[in-house]
Amino acid sequence: MPSSRAGPRHVVLVMLFFAAAVAARGADAASPVTTRPCGAAAAASFLCSRCATTVYPAVCYDSLLPYAGAFQDSRVRLARAAADVAAARLRDFSASLDELVHGSGDVGAVTTPPRVAAAVRDCVGTVSSAAGLARRSSAALGRLDAGAAAGGGGSRLARWEVSNAKTWLSAAMANLATCADGFADADSWSAAGIEEVVAGEAANVSKYTSNALALVNGIPFSAGKGASAAAAVALSVNGAGEEAVGSGSGASSLPTGGVVKIRRGASKQTPLMAPLPPRAISLVFLFLFFTAASATRRLDDAGGQPTAASSATAFLRSRCATTRYPDVCYDSLLPYASTFQTSHVKLAVAAANVAAAKLRAFSARINDLLAQGGAARVDAALKDCKSTISDAGDLARQSSAELGQLDAGAAAAGVSSRQARWHVSNVQTWLSAAITDEGTCTDGFEEAGEAAAGSPAGKEVAAGVARVKQHTSIALALVNGIPL
Repeated sequence: MPSSRAGPRHVVLVMLFFAAAVAARGADAASPVTTRPCGAAAAASFLCSRCATTVYPAVCYDSLLPYAGAFQDSRVRLARAAADVAAARLRDFSASLDELVHGSGDVGAVTTPPRVAAAVRDCVGTVSSAAGLARRSSAALGRLDAGAAAGGGGSRLARWEVSNAKTWLSAAMANLATCADGFADADSWSAAGIEEVVAGEAANVSKYTSNALALVNGIPFSAGKGASAAAAVALSVNGAGEEAVGSGSGASSLPTGGVVKIRRGASKQTPLMAPLPPRAISLVFLFLFFTAASATRRLDDAGGQPTAASSATAFLRSRCATTRYPDVCYDSLLPYASTFQTSHVKLAVAAANVAAAKLRAFSARINDLLAQGGAARVDAALKDCKSTISDAGDLARQSSAELGQLDAGAAAAGVSSRQARWHVSNVQTWLSAAITDEGTCTDGFEEAGEAAAGSPAGKEVAAGVARVKQHTSIALALVNGIPL
């Protein structure tokens, strides 16, 4: 039966076990590359030149040289190999942590303080998630490689897959940092020993993830119209000579569904109704007087105290003021005020749900446009838009679910500040990726040519993307405002 206190010898045994478990899965690749000159073979020379662009060139060269025959001189395949290596290292790290918790190196067996044991267990989850993100990055690069081989890897699709890989690898690195940060609050002497081992291995595997990200950043593809396309979309929605829709003070008039119609030029103001006769005006004033009197009486009955509803709307107004589209934010979220009251997390959940609903409706509209049929380039751009917008909707729903976990954990007093940061970081990553997907949709029409971009479908899609992007941006801003 273990003693009630853990002695230094026990901690040393745990550290030795963990170090041995990690070492058994792979030799350390930290030797400078200069100690082993680059090989003369073309693939080795290519690898040497690409690894020189990373932060850890020696680790890059040593870990990827065994796969030189697979990637030859292909930057996409090299980046995919790096993502696979990172995923394998992360998987091994997660397995070692899991063994430390449940295997022969059980943290409980040496009566490690509960907060330290909890930090190790949480690391298992964050590192496992990082491994999953690295695998997703590899899969995205595989699709890019397959598309290029089939002659279908256009610059727009390349940007989309590369953007996804960058997002996921960056999130994987954030997860590794979260794992190491988890020991900050574990302030016992034994935490320092385990922290040194875990943080050290987290730093080691982050080298492989960093290298993979650097090699993804080095993938070349034709420049396309990228930012200029985004600027053109913005001008088409809010530019001179057109009626701006959904921005500034007029954002509250944005329709809640369907496709925004852009009206060119000045239009005559048509009266909504004919002038009222004097008697009707008198009746209106009487109605307003009694309505105001009734409202005043209700306020007096309540003792002049603000109601829960008024507190929720005031909270919503103040939070929406921090977004780029305060009127759209307020109008779209006001119907859900009773569900979030004054909770930052629940408000962000509602915003993510609204964004997901808008994206789902927009995706359905794209399906309708596809069903109508059109020019080949327009239909091809619509099909790609359908995929990217559907992906954006999935990311928004995933964000809502993640925030729901954070809210449930907070209600049960079971979420630490570190765990909260992890949940929020995941949501920030996914909503940012959703915004990227939305932009990729409009870029596709720009690259399809002026005829496609100027077609009725192209204009509808540009306006629709501008609308859904507002709601995704609002959700991201409200997530950024969650106090941690």
